[in-house]
Amino acid sequence: MIGEIARREILVRTRTRAFQISSAVLLAAAIAGPILALAFAGGGDGVVEIRVGVVAADDSTPASGSIRDPGTVIAALAAVAPDPEAPGALGQRSAYRLEPERFELVAAEQALLDGELEVVVVLPESDGASTASPTLVWHEEVDPIAEALVGATLGQVGFGARAAAVGLDPVEAAELVFGALPERRVLEASSQSDDIRFTVGFISMMLTFVAIQTYGALMVMSVIEEKSTRVVEVLLAQIRPRQLLAGKTLGNGVLALGQFLVVLIALGVAMALTSDVDIPSSLWGALPLAFVTFVLGFMLYALMFAAAGSLLSRQEDSQQVLLPMMVPLFVAYITGIGAAQNGAESGFARLLSLFPLTSPMLLPVRLADGEMPTWELVLALVLLMAAIVGVLVIAERIYSFALLRTGTRVSLRDAMRRAG
Repeated sequence: MIGEIARREILVRTRTRAFQISSAVLLAAAIAGPILALAFAGGGDGVVEIRVGVVAADDSTPASGSIRDPGTVIAALAAVAPDPEAPGALGQRSAYRLEPERFELVAAEQALLDGELEVVVVLPESDGASTASPTLVWHEEVDPIAEALVGATLGQVGFGARAAAVGLDPVEAAELVFGALPERRVLEASSQSDDIRFTVGFISMMLTFVAIQTYGALMVMSVIEEKSTRVVEVLLAQIRPRQLLAGKTLGNGVLALGQFLVVLIALGVAMALTSDVDIPSSLWGALPLAFVTFVLGFMLYALMFAAAGSLLSRQEDSQQVLLPMMVPLFVAYITGIGAAQNGAESGFARLLSLFPLTSPMLLPVRLADGEMPTWELVLALVLLMAAIVGVLVIAERIYSFALLRTGTRVSLRDAMRRAG
């Protein structure tokens, strides 16, 4: 009989347009989430191209290596490329590449006005002045990053030319003047995988939140409807209240788990598609654990919602029992967003990840973060399962007592006292 009741719940829910639309939206969000996170994080190799126009001041032929030589300047600018050892703001191969091209002055200025160039370098005239310097021409505002990169490159070219003019090797002269360049060492570089971690944790948490909220409300409405239409009296003539409670929980649980599992698979596929990002191994282990926490969390809240629904006889009173049970979910949801963005190891987030009413929301975030100790995970799951057992005993008593009480709302205290 439990299977028949569960089957009835599944058939009724899957035929609704709301279920079909929500499934499509969740599936699309799971696939697009990691891909969009990667794209907005910078995508690809994360390189920003700066287009530079180079203009010779006259038609003379300056010496190679001179700051007045367009070929030398273009080669030096083109050599400015990302350093594979330097992590950028999001851990990418960071950050800028200069794309120089030779222009005539009029054409360069027009390209600058049309937005085809970020800056134009007008080289100095061949007047014999060794200190002559190029001019940077901008459209409206000076780009400080482009100015720094182009200016530093031109300065190196000019320094090398002056060093060569007095018979010094440019590299040795630079070391003599500036000293050896410092080595680079990064203690803790962020990475694009941080964005993937955030997306996986956030989607898992959001899906748990939406599923519990949606199916919990549906469970309450279903129980009230069956009480108000006297359908429950027909059902209880054939089965026990315990069986009805189990069937409803199982039916709605199968639907919610089906949605979650489909989205989880889609999320894994989307993560695999982001092949240019190193997916931490902890994330692959976090997905099945997120599924386990979803199952346990849904069972806990489904039993609570079913018991709460049995206390009511009118749909209008449903908000009175829904709101108190939604409070822990909203607290956990808001905390989870902050934990996903700023690190999931704050004391408050750790505490809520152990509390059974909030742990189904916080555990996916902490698991995706990859920093949760094993003992805390085991403790959280044990506490969650213990809470399910306790709620099951209480919910069964309330459900058995209040299900046939119609007309007025049954108080929780009265139901507990008489059912006990």
